Amino acid sequence: MVFEVQVMDNEIIKKALLSDSWFIRKNKAYFTTTFADCLWCADIENHEVTALSDVYNCETFRMHPVCFYSNEKLYWLPDKANDVVIFDLYGTELCRISIQKNRNVRLGMTSYYLVDDTAWIVSKGNATVYELDLKKDEIKNCYSLEHGKTIRASTIAGNTIYLLAANNSIYSFSISSRNIRLLDFEVASDDCLNTLCYAGDILWITGKKRQIYACNIETRRCEIIDQIPDSFFFRNETSGIDEGYLFSKSLVINGKVWFMHFTGNCDVYVDLEKKSVNCVIDENIESRFCDKSHSPLSTMIYVRDGKYIGKMVHSTSEVYEIDTDDMKFRINEYKPDTKLIKLITTKIVLKEKETYKLNDYISDINNLWGSSL
Repeated sequence: MVFEVQVMDNEIIKKALLSDSWFIRKNKAYFTTTFADCLWCADIENHEVTALSDVYNCETFRMHPVCFYSNEKLYWLPDKANDVVIFDLYGTELCRISIQKNRNVRLGMTSYYLVDDTAWIVSKGNATVYELDLKKDEIKNCYSLEHGKTIRASTIAGNTIYLLAANNSIYSFSISSRNIRLLDFEVASDDCLNTLCYAGDILWITGKKRQIYACNIETRRCEIIDQIPDSFFFRNETSGIDEGYLFSKSLVINGKVWFMHFTGNCDVYVDLEKKSVNCVIDENIESRFCDKSHSPLSTMIYVRDGKYIGKMVHSTSEVYEIDTDDMKFRINEYKPDTKLIKLITTKIVLKEKETYKLNDYISDINNLWGSSL
C-alpha cells in the first residue's frame, strides 16, 4: 500500500530509521526499521544508509525487527509476524519459514544464539527454543516450557541457554542433550524480573526494584546488590517513562556487566574484578539531547569490535557509542541515500495523523522487555 505523504522533513526522515537491532558484519550494519518490513544497510564508516529490499509491510510495526547473517544470507526474525524470512546480501528474498503459534500470541523471536551451523532462536510468546538448521534453512525441532508460560529474557553460557520466565522461574536448556530443566533458584518472588545475562558462573538479573540480583549457578545462592549510584536515579526518574523496569537490557563486555537503561546518557555497569557498581554519564550527550524534564530515550542496538555499545536515540535516530574501555562517547548521525529517501516518502506511513507516536513505541517495545506477550 502506498500512502500519501503530508508531512516530510528531515526530522521525519530521520525517525524512519528507528530500529531495534543491528547485525554488524565488517563495516556494514544490516537492520529492519520498526516502522516497516524492509531490509536496510548502514555503512559504519561513512554513515550512509541504503535500502536492500522494497517495503513488504508498513501497516504493522515491528513485524521482523531482528536480523542476523550466516552463510552469505540474512535472516529476518519475527516479532509480530509469523515467519522467518531469508534474503541474500542483495535483498532478494530466498524463502520463508512459517512458525506456528497460538492465537493472539506475539512470537517475540528477538534473541538468537549461533552455534556452528545452527541458530537457536528463543520465542518469548511461545516460550519455545527453536532449532534452525542454517545449511538446510529449516526448523529441525522446537523445545517448549510448560503450557501457559512466557519468556522475558534469555542468555547463553557455553552449551546452555538460560531462560527467565514471566513468573520469575529460571530454566536451563542444554544444547547438547536438548533437555529443559527448571532450576531451583529463589529469585525475588516479590519483584517482576525482565533482564538476564551470564558472567563468571553468575546469572545477573534485574527487574522493577532498585536492585541487581547476582545468582550463583553452582550454589544456587542469590546476592542482592543495591549500591546503585544515586546519580543514575537522579537522571532517570525524570525520563517520562512509567514502565517501571529498572533496565531494558544487560550484557557482558571485557569483565564488566552492563545494564542499559531506557535513557541515552546514563547507564550502569558492574566491574567484576573490582566488585564495584558504577554509573557512566556523558555530559555532552546530556546537554545535546536533554531538556530540564526529560532524558533522551534510547534502545541498545549493537555491540561491535568487542567493546563499542551502540544506542539509538528515539527522537532523532542518531546512534551514540560507548567505548567500554575508556568510557568515551561519540555521536554518529546516519543519513539515508537518495533512493532510500524516495522509498521512505512514497511507501512508509508518514501521514501526520498516522505517524507512530513515541509513547506508542515505548509501550510496544516494553512488551518485548517485560510485559506478557
